[in-house]
Order: sequence, then structure tokens, then C-alpha cells
Amino acid sequence: MISDGDFFCDACPRCGHWIQQRNARQSIAFNSAVSHIARNRDWPPGSGKYLPAKTWKQLIFAAWDRSHERRVDAVPAIDGQGLTGQGWDFVFYRRDSRMTLEEIRELIPYVGSLAVELGVTEPEEQF
Repeated sequence: MISDGDFFCDACPRCGHWIQQRNARQSIAFNSAVSHIARNRDWPPGSGKYLPAKTWKQLIFAAWDRSHERRVDAVPAIDGQGLTGQGWDFVFYRRDSRMTLEEIRELIPYVGSLAVELGVTEPEEQF
């Protein structure tokens, strides 16, 4: 992956075509929004447990992918325990660093509306 000024680019592994991905401003906006949720929302609600931003990203990607009728899998855990303690783990196929400009443009407002749904007030700076 290379940075071309404000944009991050990557080559398609199949054809070698350069794919323009999110720009630096979008990356900052997305990561700031997720960090804001992580600092201000316990999960599950009322538990007092605050999840790291990395975990929130995975929860957000799973919800966003489902809202677009994309696959999110729950599979048997390798260690038999899994995230749920009942033997299941979740497999996500998303990384924000691999999102296209169109995807990140759509995801940033989605995170903002999700924050409102979760009862997280927006900071003075908009997401």
C-alpha cells in the first residue's frame, strides 16, 4: 500500500490495477467517531464495560455489512470457547484500511447515526 498525498492506494491482487481507497481525512473522521463511541458507551448497555475502539470497529462493520445484506459469519471457535463462551467466534471480512472511497463515504455518516442510536452525544467536531 502506498500513500499518494491525501489518498491511500493499493493494487488489486488479481489484476494489479491501482484501487483508490479512503483519504487521510476520511480515515481520521472514521477513527475519531469510533474512538468517541468507545470512550462514551458501555457495552452491553448498563454493564459499565467499555470496549476498545478495535472491538467497536468490528461490531460496526458487522452491523454495516448486515445492513447491506453482506455476509457476517459465526463459526465454531478453534479453542471451543469463542467470544460468546458458548463455542462460537465471529468472522469479519472488513478492514477500514481496505475500504473504497465510496464505502468510507457511506460508513462515516452510518457511524454518526449509530452513535446517536446508542445514546452517544456527538463531540463539537462532526464525524
